[in-house]
Amino acid sequence: IAAQNCRKRKAINVETLVEEVDDLKRLKYELEERRKSYQQQITETRDQYEYLHRQVLPDRQLPPAIIVK
Repeated sequence: IAAQNCRKRKAINVETLVEEVDDLKRLKYELEERRKSYQQQITETRDQYEYLHRQVLPDRQLPPAIIVK
């Protein structure tokens, strides 16, 4: 009976770990998608800034901090 209970506990622990891994994989995917979205927003904002800067000050260079990607 002790061995049977041990196997049962082990199976439950394995099942719990599998569920945790699945949850973490979902979270990782969601975070990666969010990071991609933020990166796209950064790129669009940088492009918009550069465009507006050229419109307002066409003969001046952009500050180096904005050009660095």
